[in-house]
Amino acid sequence: MAVVFAPAGRRSVSPGTHLCLAPWPWFSRPGAISTAVEHTASPPGGGAISTAVEHTASPPGAGRPGEGAGSGPGRARPPPASVRAVQIRDIEALDVGAVVRIFRQIVADGETYAYPEGLDAATIERLWIEPAPWRTLVAVDDGTVVGTAKFGPNRPARGAHVATASFMVDPQAAGRGVGRALGERVLADAAAAGYRAMQFNAVVETNVAAVHLWQSLGFVILTTVPQAFDSRTHGLVGLHIMHRQL
Repeated sequence: MAVVFAPAGRRSVSPGTHLCLAPWPWFSRPGAISTAVEHTASPPGGGAISTAVEHTASPPGAGRPGEGAGSGPGRARPPPASVRAVQIRDIEALDVGAVVRIFRQIVADGETYAYPEGLDAATIERLWIEPAPWRTLVAVDDGTVVGTAKFGPNRPARGAHVATASFMVDPQAAGRGVGRALGERVLADAAAAGYRAMQFNAVVETNVAAVHLWQSLGFVILTTVPQAFDSRTHGLVGLHIMHRQL
């Protein structure tokens, strides 16, 4: 499903937030991320690119209200002192352990995904690293995996021309522009792969920062399914279905 953030323009990721998009509602509940990114076009066929990310302090009220890992209603982060280079590339075998660790942190937070807690590493790997035509990417900062995304067809067969995607960012990497960098890369690679549109099936409505991020990248809310997600903090909340032409 998808997650959204602040309006168009440059923003930053609130602490402990993450983007999540997945093809089925029980799979996902996007977290929050908002950042400003300057990066080069994706090379044909994918591969690694370096993304220069610059981010500003979160606006008042940005982020997921009451979310853990140090964030809270209206909590803003100070602007970073410098621009960092984030490499985005296809996942490799040595990255799996870091992805499993991030997956467990995000799911345990209880605010963005509906995956069950306590999954073993093999199950997480099977869920997150799916066979072709799906692709799984990682964001690497100074040699450390700080985020991951996957994308593929939203539905099989006659629905396979529309893509969907899921995102997770290490809470310790909040504020580095990782979420937006992954989002922009996934959109570019999905378009290059021939998908006609991207759809997020379950963006949690209380994930305001994430909602704004996706809107800043061209997504619109088609509808909201009421009380479709059981947030650890807010109880039963709605899930947005969001869409963007590629």
